[in-house]
Amino acid sequence: MIRLTRGSLVATATSLAGMFLAGCNDTGFENAAFIAPVKNDSTGGLTVCDPFGGSGGGSRTNGIEAALTYLPSNSPVITSGLSVASFESGATDVVTSPARLILSQLAVSTRPFTEGFSVKNSSDKLTDLNGDVLDEYFSVRGSANIRLAAGDPEGDYEMALLSDDGSVLDLDVNGNGNYARWIDSDGTHANGFTCAPSVLHLTSASEIPMRIKYYQGPRVRIALMLLWRPKAASAEPECGSFRGDTYFFQPVGADPSVPTANYNALLARGWKPLAPGNFVLPDSKTNPCVTAK
Repeated sequence: MIRLTRGSLVATATSLAGMFLAGCNDTGFENAAFIAPVKNDSTGGLTVCDPFGGSGGGSRTNGIEAALTYLPSNSPVITSGLSVASFESGATDVVTSPARLILSQLAVSTRPFTEGFSVKNSSDKLTDLNGDVLDEYFSVRGSANIRLAAGDPEGDYEMALLSDDGSVLDLDVNGNGNYARWIDSDGTHANGFTCAPSVLHLTSASEIPMRIKYYQGPRVRIALMLLWRPKAASAEPECGSFRGDTYFFQPVGADPSVPTANYNALLARGWKPLAPGNFVLPDSKTNPCVTAK
C-alpha cells in the first residue's frame, strides 16, 4: 500500500521508490489514479492522464484540466449530507492534491469502483489518511472551453449530465468571467439524467468556458457523462430521472460497461457524449498527455 499523508508520500513497499518524483508532497491520489499514466509536467509537478479510462483522443490543445480532493473516511462531514461544496478546497476535512488531472472527455459510463486507485504496473494501491483504500468520497473538479468539433452543426444544443453521485456544470456563456449554473445534479444519488433548463447556442466560432464538479460518495458505482444533442422537437423523457445501477449500462467487470437498450435509446434520440475535440484546455494550455506530432 501507499499511504498519502498531508505532508508526505509514504511507501510501505520500497520497490515503489523510483516511481515518484523526489520531494513530492502530494496529499491526494492523482499521481497513480486507476492505473493511469503518470507524467512529469513542464512545471516539475505531476500530471495524471485519463484516470478513469477514455479515448485519449484529441490534439495537444484539447482536454479538461482538473483537480482532485477527498474526505478521509472518518470525517464527520460524510454523515452530514454531501454536495459538491463538501469537497471544495479549504472545506472542513478536505484533502487537496497539488497535482493535476487531464481528462480527454467526460464519458465515464456506470460501473463498479471497488478496486481503488492502483499504481501503474504494480499491485499496490493508494490509501487515504487513515490507511484505507481510496475508492469513495473523492471529487473531480475540472475546467475547459466547450466548442463545436468538425462535423457538429451550428445551432441550439440541449445538454445533460448522467452521473452517480453528484455533479454540476457551470458555464460562462457571455465570456465575461461570470459563471452560471447550467445543470444541477448535485447530491448523493443513483444514476441521474439531469437536463439543462436552457439550450446553448453555438456557432463555429464559439468557445464557452465551463466548470464541472463531480463527487463520488459511498461506493460502489460511479458515472460521469456530459451529453448533448441539437435541439429536438420533443422533450427528452429521461430528463429528471434517477435510475438503477444497470439501467443505462450493464457493468462487466470494472471496465468497460456494456450499453443497455435504454442508453442506446438515448443515442437514437440524438444524444451523444461530447467528444475530445469538443473540449479545449483553458488559458491556451498544452495537453501533456498527448504526444506532439
